Parts: sequence; structure tokens; C-alpha cells
Amino acid sequence: MKTIWIVVATAVVIALIVGIGGYFLMKNKTTNEKKDLQSQIDNLNKELSDLKTKSSSSTSASTSSSSGSSSSANKNTHTDNDAYFAVTLPDDWEVKSSYYYETAGGEKAKVPTVILGRKSDTSEENTNKININPRQSSCDQLSPIPDRTEPAGSQSVKVYIANESDTFCVSTEVEGKDNTGKKAIYQFVSFYDDTSVKDAFKTIVGSFKVL
Repeated sequence: MKTIWIVVATAVVIALIVGIGGYFLMKNKTTNEKKDLQSQIDNLNKELSDLKTKSSSSTSASTSSSSGSSSSANKNTHTDNDAYFAVTLPDDWEVKSSYYYETAGGEKAKVPTVILGRKSDTSEENTNKININPRQSSCDQLSPIPDRTEPAGSQSVKVYIANESDTFCVSTEVEGKDNTGKKAIYQFVSFYDDTSVKDAFKTIVGSFKVL
């Protein structure tokens, strides 16, 4: 009988040991799993935070780039990369034509001839247009000497008045480059009877930029 109780007691002790061991083992396993899970959650939260930061930076950069493009697009600029210059035109002005003059003998100019005019001006007449490097055209046709000079940015322009006429002419010369990159003189001439053309002329001349 005593042997039976010893066996039973031993079985109970073993059961308790196994049960307690199993309990702590499961608890430890559960704790480790919770730690692993929490670690994964923390990593996911960090990745999400990084993604939000990158997205925000990308959006800001995109917005900044968009603003820059818009600002640039709003400028009415004529750029001639071949002749290394750019000018800013009044909003209602545009380039009517741009070409390199060529003689009958095949000799081609090294600076472009550009005709500028109001967008609303569809006439073929030269009056009230602005000519860059015109051929056989100068204010001397109106008067041998200018009536006065006026500032145009860092440049100055000469204003000519025809005797007993409502026609005026304004001209100037600006240092630039030809299409080989060498120094060249750009001539600006405009015959006009609308005095606002002179303001446009001064704006364009004053904005002349060598690239």
C-alpha cells in the first residue's frame, strides 16, 4: 500500500513539475512572440513614417519645381541659343520672323535678323515693329542726327524725329555674340507712329542678355 502512495505522490510531483515547466515555457514563448510582434509593429511604423516623410519631401519638391516652371513659363522670353542671346518681350509682343540673311552670292550673316511686333499686328508694314539687325534700315532715313537719347536699362537709345511728320525712329547698338561665339554688335531699330512702341523697344533693349 505504501508503495502505491509513493508512486502516486511521485506521479503528482512529476505532473506538477511538467505542468509548471510547461506553463513557464509557454509563458516565455508567448512573451518572446509578443516581443517579436511588437518589434515587427515598430519596424512597420518606422517604415510608414519614413514613407510619409519621403512623400512629403517629394510633394514639396514637386510643388517647388512646378512653381519654378510656372514662373519661367509666365515670362515672354525670346531665346536664340545659336546666337547666344535672349530678350524679354512685353506680354502682348511676339517674334514675327527670325532668319539669317544671305546674299545673292551665298554669303550668310553670322547674326540673326529678328522682327518683333504686337501679337495683334498682322500687317506686313514695318512701322510699329522692332527690328534686330535689320538690312539697309536705319533712323538716318528720318534725320541725320538724333533728337535725344533715353536710358534703357544699362543701355541708352537714340530717338529720331522726322521733320514735319508724325513718324519717329529709335535705335541703339548692343554688344553680343555671333553664331560662332565671337563678339558682335547687335543693331536695334524701330520706326513708329505709336509712342508706346518706344516703351516696348526700351524694355526689349534693356533686357538683352548674352548667353
